[in-house]
Amino acid sequence: MLEFALGRAQWCASCATAGGEGLARSLHVHELEALARLTFNPSLQRTASPPAEI
Repeated sequence: MLEFALGRAQWCASCATAGGEGLARSLHVHELEALARLTFNPSLQRTASPPAEI
């Protein structure tokens, strides 16, 4: 299902006509790609917390 959503999001992004619309759809594609990487390769998940701000 995730692969289908990613494919559909990529298709929608390629059809976007306005700049803002294209950026929003591109962001959605990147979010789905990150989710797919974590889903199919669990070793990429963060195990440590991010560094504290100074």
